[in-house]
Amino acid sequence: MKLRLIIVSFFVALSFSSCNLVNQQVGSYYFNKAKKIAQSKEVSEREIDKFYDYVMKALDYKNNIPESIELVDNVTQASLKAGYIKAYENELKFYKKYVEKNPYSWEVYLNIINIFSLKGDLYNLSTLKDDFDKRSQSNKNFKILSFLVSTNLLYWT
Repeated sequence: MKLRLIIVSFFVALSFSSCNLVNQQVGSYYFNKAKKIAQSKEVSEREIDKFYDYVMKALDYKNNIPESIELVDNVTQASLKAGYIKAYENELKFYKKYVEKNPYSWEVYLNIINIFSLKGDLYNLSTLKDDFDKRSQSNKNFKILSFLVSTNLLYWT
C-alpha cells in the first residue's frame, strides 16, 4: 500500500512539474511566431493583428517575457508610421494583460501612462491615478506613478 502511494504521488508530482515546462515551451512558440512577423520587411494589417494575437497568446502561457515589451513597442511605432490605425489599441491591450500577469513591471506602467497622455484620455488617466493611489499604501513606487499621472493630467487641464 505504501509503495502504491509513493508511486502515485511521484507521477502526480511529475505531471505538475512538466505542465509548467510545457507552458513555457508553448509560450516561447507563440513569441517566436510573433518575432518572425516583427522581423519581416513588409507586413499587412492582418499580419500585424496576428503579431499582437501571438504575443497575447504567449503571455497566456509564459507570464514574464521582458523582451516582448520592446518588441511590441517597436512594432507599434513602425505600424503607426505606416498608417495602421489600431496600433495603440493593440499595444494597450498587451500592456494591460502584461501588467495583470506582472503587477510590478514599472516600465509597462510608464508606457500605459504615455499612451493615455498622447491620446489625451483624461478619464483613463484619472482612473489610473486612483488605482495607483490605492496601491501606494503597499508599495511606494505606485506613489511615484501616481505623481507622474498627476503631472500628465495637469498638462491637459
